[in-house]
Amino acid sequence: MPVVESEILEAKDGEISIVRVTLRNDLGMYVTCTNLGATVMGVFLPDTNGSFINVAPCHQSLAGLRSGISNNPKMGATCGRVCNRTADARFSLDGKDYFLEKNDGNHCLHGGSTRPWDERVWTVSSSAIDSGSACVVFSYTSPSGEGGFPGKVCVDCKISLGSSNSVFIEYSATTDAPTPLALTNHCYWNLGGWKKGGPRASEDHTLSIHSEAMVPSDPETFIPTGGLCPVPKEMEFNGESPLEVKLSALPPPPPAFGWPRGVNTTFVVEGVKKEGLGKGLMRNAAKLTHIPTGRTLTVRTTQPCIHLYTAFAFKEDDGCVDGVPLTPTSVIALECQLPADTANRAFDYIPRGILRPGEKYSEIIEYALSW
Repeated sequence: MPVVESEILEAKDGEISIVRVTLRNDLGMYVTCTNLGATVMGVFLPDTNGSFINVAPCHQSLAGLRSGISNNPKMGATCGRVCNRTADARFSLDGKDYFLEKNDGNHCLHGGSTRPWDERVWTVSSSAIDSGSACVVFSYTSPSGEGGFPGKVCVDCKISLGSSNSVFIEYSATTDAPTPLALTNHCYWNLGGWKKGGPRASEDHTLSIHSEAMVPSDPETFIPTGGLCPVPKEMEFNGESPLEVKLSALPPPPPAFGWPRGVNTTFVVEGVKKEGLGKGLMRNAAKLTHIPTGRTLTVRTTQPCIHLYTAFAFKEDDGCVDGVPLTPTSVIALECQLPADTANRAFDYIPRGILRPGEKYSEIIEYALSW
């Protein structure tokens, strides 16, 4: 039987308590999440020794979560009001200019720096067994003007775990005024398990991305440089070789940054152009495989794009997650989302990410695990 457990991490008079919710299915898998940022704290799979490994590493303590916020890797969190980058931290909508917080050079990243959605304490609207799945719903009301964005937005994030060993994240939202809205979950993955001395994700994983196009971007700012383009051969991820081999063949990054080779790129999911958007269709976006154990993660989504970030900018002084240092390519993120700068522009057959009164925002992300 599926199980939902809840534990208070912090309670203060007159404030929403911060809680950790654990979702368990009857196959031995469990997921921890928290209303601080509507965050997935971990995805735990049974191993051959009868213990559990976390394949989506995040801090498991409140102190760790808060230290992670200060270092800003967004591990497992809901990013909003607009995820990814907004060029020059500004946009125009219906003839009016809006100015956002600059927290990524001259640009706005993941909604800004003054307590974006991943730093807000959401309300626990419900936690229950629903249609055979253990689930929790986190809710947040973003006031008009928050982060520079217009309109009040009411958003729900439903996280569920069922007997299929899939973690579902379902976002729904409404607004009382036109506003950009583009949400993602920012889980990082290492299917070998998060442990000291363990291999980096790039060393012993293969990756397939089911894409029909790519969003080209500036190599320094990662702001899109135009419309969609065909995926060049060097950026085709087909699961044929370890990720490290693929990354080593890429052009080097700008030398001023001191980064290793890596990817921070948005791909359009195969089928979007033919099938269209707004129909609630789930499409296969990516498959990550751990070579030594055969564990797999299959990502499906209603979103038009998947963004691959190989965590090449992580460095030792970013701290540790549960005692394990963050190092380049130790984990990878597979973020289902709209293209960067969606507040400003459409991308060929992908429209701007604008929500208007009377409309309902609805997107689903599925992380399907097997072992």
